[in-house]
Amino acid sequence: MLDILRGKVSRWPLLFLVIFVSHLFYVIALGGFQKRDTVLWALMDGAGIFLCLWMLQLYKRLMDLMKKSHRRETLSSRILKEKANLRRQTREENQRIKMLVQEIQDLKNQLERLHLAREVHRLRSDLRDGMNATLRNHAWQLSQHLVADEVILFLIDPDQNRRLFPKAHVRAGKLLKSKDLDISLEWLLQTRAPEAVEYGQVMMRSYVDSSKSRQGAFFSIPIAHDGIALGALTVVANPERSEEITQALQEIAGSLGLRIHNHMMYEKAITDGLTRLYVHAYFEDRLNELFQLYREKKSVFSLIMMDIDHFKKFNDTHGHQTGDEVLKQVAQLAQRAAGDRGIAFRYGGEEMTFLLPGVDGEAAFQFADTFRKVIESYVFKGAEGTDLKVTLSLGVASTTPDLVDSAELVSRADKALYESKEGGRNQTRRYGATRFLNPDRVHG
Repeated sequence: MLDILRGKVSRWPLLFLVIFVSHLFYVIALGGFQKRDTVLWALMDGAGIFLCLWMLQLYKRLMDLMKKSHRRETLSSRILKEKANLRRQTREENQRIKMLVQEIQDLKNQLERLHLAREVHRLRSDLRDGMNATLRNHAWQLSQHLVADEVILFLIDPDQNRRLFPKAHVRAGKLLKSKDLDISLEWLLQTRAPEAVEYGQVMMRSYVDSSKSRQGAFFSIPIAHDGIALGALTVVANPERSEEITQALQEIAGSLGLRIHNHMMYEKAITDGLTRLYVHAYFEDRLNELFQLYREKKSVFSLIMMDIDHFKKFNDTHGHQTGDEVLKQVAQLAQRAAGDRGIAFRYGGEEMTFLLPGVDGEAAFQFADTFRKVIESYVFKGAEGTDLKVTLSLGVASTTPDLVDSAELVSRADKALYESKEGGRNQTRRYGATRFLNPDRVHG
């Protein structure tokens, strides 16, 4: 009711003035004009009414002010709450951003690890067949990709005045064997590969193929990494494809240089500095890989352990420098004997090993004894040019169904090697077999 009355006072003040005047006349008419008390009472009564109305107006204004103040306080409270919410949300968002940044960094690190693992896996896969096999595979893939008549991969040999030597050659889609590679200087100069390495750019030379009555061309580009020349890539194709071949070679050379460089660095890390054979740690890796493959697919393989007979006495007699030279020459012969059939390792000291994937016990035995005969007949050169002779004792072990793990295979080969030494040295023994060979006779 008061709110309604205050609203009326606020909206129609003239109405209340009229009411007041009417009331005044009513009181006067009731009491008469002659009575002053009646007039005074009417005036007081009207003043009271007016005062009440004024108080109502003041009350309305006061309530309006209180409502405005309350609204301001409410608004301030809301603003403070919003600020608190914003600060909380900001903290939460900052935390989420930090977590997101950390997740991104973790993903980046994981990608780098995966990339590194992929590179290492690819390098190790390449090394399973050795550098030459890897280069041959690259050359064959390039010949298919470029649809070229020939693809030749050259590497620089630091031991031969940095001369280029062909390491892989594909002709008409077929890989040439090592013995069929042309290494003559005249042919090398025809390819213009040395010029490509010297000038650091693609070199081309056209020629007429009389056998096919058509023109051909050599396209050679250097293979390098970080400004260091590693070799050259030569493609033989129709000279009309000059622009296409040149562009393709420029795109290929960089990635090929990086891959060969990584391969060389990895191979250097697992290669013994003296003998150039693979180190013992890499032997363990390859042995475990082959044994795992044997367990999964029953792919047989063999292990040959060999020791130079009386090598300590040899060193005492001829000196350690001569002993190291003989050790290096034996290692070179071992690498040559392994070829594409297996891998040679320096196991420790004068002891070396062969791993022969896909070779059973009998074939490994024949391989080992053939190598023993090679060493026996080989004439080693001493420090002063004197002729020297050494012999080997060898032990052979192969995978069998009862083989527990790779360590047992090593133990078996070591036992066979011990039997060779105990039997008089310069012998080949195979674990679990009664037959062995020595220089004088064959025992059955």
